[in-house]
Amino acid sequence: MDHYYLIGITILAACVGLSAAGTVCDDGWSPFKTSCYKFTTTRAVSQTSAASECSNQGSSLLRLFGQDEITWVTNQLKSTYPTSGVWTDLNDNPTNPITKLGTSVWKWGMYQMADMSLIQWNQSPANDGQSTCGSVNVQGKLADLTCQAREGFVCKVATTGGCALGWLSTDTACYWIANTTDPSQLKTWQDAKTWCSQQQQGAALLEISTQTDVDFLTMNLPYQAQNTKVYWIGLQYNNGQWGWSSGAQVQQNLVNWQSEPDNVAGIENCGVLRMTGKFSDRDCTSNANFVCYKPQYNTDTVDNLGCGQWIRAGKLCYGFMSTKLSNTWQGARSYCQQYGGDLVKVDSYDKVSWLNGQMVDPDNDHWFWTGLNDVQKEGTYVWADGSPVNASYINWNQEPNDYKGYEDCALITTTGQYNDMTCAKQAAAICKIDNLSSCPNSSWVSNGGNCYLFTPYSSASSMFIQQEAAAFCQTFSPSSTQIGALLSVDNKAEHDFIKQQVTQQKYADNVIGWWTSLSDKQTEGYWMFNSGPLLDQTLVDWTGEPSTKPGDNCGLITFAGAYHERECNMKLAFICEKYAYGVTAGSGMTSWTYSGLLLALAASLLSYLQ
Repeated sequence: MDHYYLIGITILAACVGLSAAGTVCDDGWSPFKTSCYKFTTTRAVSQTSAASECSNQGSSLLRLFGQDEITWVTNQLKSTYPTSGVWTDLNDNPTNPITKLGTSVWKWGMYQMADMSLIQWNQSPANDGQSTCGSVNVQGKLADLTCQAREGFVCKVATTGGCALGWLSTDTACYWIANTTDPSQLKTWQDAKTWCSQQQQGAALLEISTQTDVDFLTMNLPYQAQNTKVYWIGLQYNNGQWGWSSGAQVQQNLVNWQSEPDNVAGIENCGVLRMTGKFSDRDCTSNANFVCYKPQYNTDTVDNLGCGQWIRAGKLCYGFMSTKLSNTWQGARSYCQQYGGDLVKVDSYDKVSWLNGQMVDPDNDHWFWTGLNDVQKEGTYVWADGSPVNASYINWNQEPNDYKGYEDCALITTTGQYNDMTCAKQAAAICKIDNLSSCPNSSWVSNGGNCYLFTPYSSASSMFIQQEAAAFCQTFSPSSTQIGALLSVDNKAEHDFIKQQVTQQKYADNVIGWWTSLSDKQTEGYWMFNSGPLLDQTLVDWTGEPSTKPGDNCGLITFAGAYHERECNMKLAFICEKYAYGVTAGSGMTSWTYSGLLLALAASLLSYLQ
């Protein structure tokens, strides 16, 4: 007899405190304004361990956004939680700390530039390349320390969740785009800056620190106005150079000037963003619309599926460009290419099935350009990248008929059928990106679209406990579309590849092994990788284990390709990967595949039945 379970998920909160803003926090957490804080001062850990512990509790290490917050935190440290200092999320770590020193550019977490006007250093920063993590003391002053130093720490989580009403959302940020039909939202640069800061704690005029910011805004700004508009952002000209209003440096590769800066009349000292994603300079006292920005910094990177606002399917990301971005076939292809992708290519039955499923989404009720075309040779269809077409994957709609000899490019219709059309037609498009095809550097090994790093084990300084290893692997996430993680093994091909790698003779002297993300820390005896439950037990080759020895909650893989469980605080080498977890959603896109939803429900059910 089949059994069916209806699973409801209820979040219960123990009310132990109420802030002036009405914030309710779980037991052990303290409220201030719209956030909850957990102070850990009875034990000292490294900054990476502190960050991992906060992440495991759905929060972030402390980030400070106002003097009132700094004052409240330091008062708590003085009176309620006596300590000399605690870790914050402030750091100047580079993307790849194995080979580079500190950058002297301070940020919260991996992406958010710190407002240096709020930072009061206590005889710091040394900026010596070694002291790359920030600690705050009871005077509210910060010091830069080596990340392996031992301190207490404070976790912080916003209780409001998501973005405020009217704000647009991504995985990592909230955006307010001024209403171009509302005259009151035409402001000078300074007034716009003030307005943003008054809306939400931590909000400011937009500062662009990742390509995700540019991509998101260029996809959304055209929806806000029908004619050309410009928007104030936090870009400002001071002391002979352009920078952000917080004092952060501008990443030049993210700033694409229109034709400026030309500083007409010597008074154009503030920056605007055009709907095209290009930048211009303007007189700061003139009126313009504006974009506000507030980070959602407590997003769990383990749940970041690697495509930002695009949809993940397998190891590819797909963007369904709407009719408001309609273009010719070549124009659509150029649009996809500027994001490092190309027009969609359907070269497997899995992609046929998946794409047909996407076309039934009401939001995709358009005809979309694909990469299919016979531009070079009439009647010989290829994909945009020149690769051949498997005709069994293409369901033509009584086509192609090359009407009047001008129809050389193919659209996909709402029924999943293809129609040839003149390439000059204006239509929406489907872009695809393989954002895992290239590895960070030659130290990584590529296989099946994933990249793997086997860290060195000859020096104690390069070996970490499992939590620190997981935090280290996450540093290989230069943007929200490129995710690093401690190794998870999710299919037979990956199992075979990893075993082939670790059993190479060059690793024969690694007598202990490498950390993976395998653990039963959540429920004793229930082993799972960070990517999800271990539903296929053949993916882990246990050798006489797992046992029930107390404290042995983390899984390592040995030179023989076998797995053992060990105490999680052992210092070992480890394996990082740039990994794709499943399917993610963007605004107005299908959120989950059925298989992803079933996997999530299965995980909940298995945990419930333990």
